Parts: sequence; C-alpha cells; structure tokens
Amino acid sequence: MLNQITIHGYCGRDPELKEYKNARGETNNLVNFSVGVSRDMGDETDWFDVTFFGRRAEVIEKFFSKGSQILVTGRMQSDTVEKDGRKHKYWKLIGSSFDFCDSKGTPRGDSNLNDLSDSFKAAEDDIPF
Repeated sequence: MLNQITIHGYCGRDPELKEYKNARGETNNLVNFSVGVSRDMGDETDWFDVTFFGRRAEVIEKFFSKGSQILVTGRMQSDTVEKDGRKHKYWKLIGSSFDFCDSKGTPRGDSNLNDLSDSFKAAEDDIPF
C-alpha cells in the first residue's frame, strides 16, 4: 500500500530543532513545525503538523521561518494522546522531501543557498531513508 501526501502551504510557526537518540544510541536531529494549506478559494485553512529528521531537519530549521512558503512530501502517521482521561487521535506528516517556494530567498543563517544545496546533496547519501 502507498501512503504519500504532498502539501504546499505556509509555515505556521518557526521550525523547532531538537536532538534525540536513535535505537543504536546515536544522536540525530528532528524538526517540528506546522504548515497551513488554504482550500476553497482561501476561505478555509487545513493545518498539518510536520516532522523531518536528520540533515533535512537542520536545513529546514536554518532556512524556513513562520510565513515561509514550502512544498512538503511525506507520509501520514497517526498518534494517540490521552487528555483529560480521554484518548484523542491526531495525524502528522513525516516528511521525506521538501522544496523552497519563496521568491525572497533570504536564509536565516549566514550561508547562501548555493553552498547549502551542494552540502545537502553531499550529505543526502548518508540519510538512511
């Protein structure tokens, strides 16, 4: 079965970079943020919680901020959280790829996009998924 979704929208909050240890005890990065996608001629907005791992997480944290336009492809995953004694199910998007959509091209760090693109392509072979 195929579980793939592609969304195009705007970051609803600044991406938050966090470190975690994987099953082998290695330290890796993840980033969480939300993306708002307009529908019905812009009258309604659907919100997606998005998570990326590894080098992609670092790139997103550095070059995207609240209001940045982004195209995300990934898979949907459900989670259950207990709140006030009741279980609530929610969906999140686990990202596998993204694309820059803003025309402004102003990174949040000191690097320029060409340097980032070259280093990202070199690091992409190290990503296990």
